[in-house]
Amino acid sequence: MSNNPVLHHEQGDSSSRQATDPKGGVLAVQESYSGPLPSPNYLADFEKVKPGLADTIVSMAIKEQDHRHKIETKQTNFSGTGVWLGLYFGGIGLFSSIWTVPG
Repeated sequence: MSNNPVLHHEQGDSSSRQATDPKGGVLAVQESYSGPLPSPNYLADFEKVKPGLADTIVSMAIKEQDHRHKIETKQTNFSGTGVWLGLYFGGIGLFSSIWTVPG
């Protein structure tokens, strides 16, 4: 007999997962996902609840990513413009101070 736990999963219920230890005990199994989309199992469950819901969730994630990219591009462009304006006005201030120093 193997010492590896055996994972039991009831069809259609992705949240009720447990593993049975070969010694007869029950082990808890925790799933975690990171990112804008739920796991494929959950997407399939959403699709079962309401057909087309998984496509809606994916399209929402795509729109959110496009929006985030646009905002980041605007912030980057504004930051670059600020640097150039700072150099421009700093140069004017430098040359003005040199010009006005009595010599």
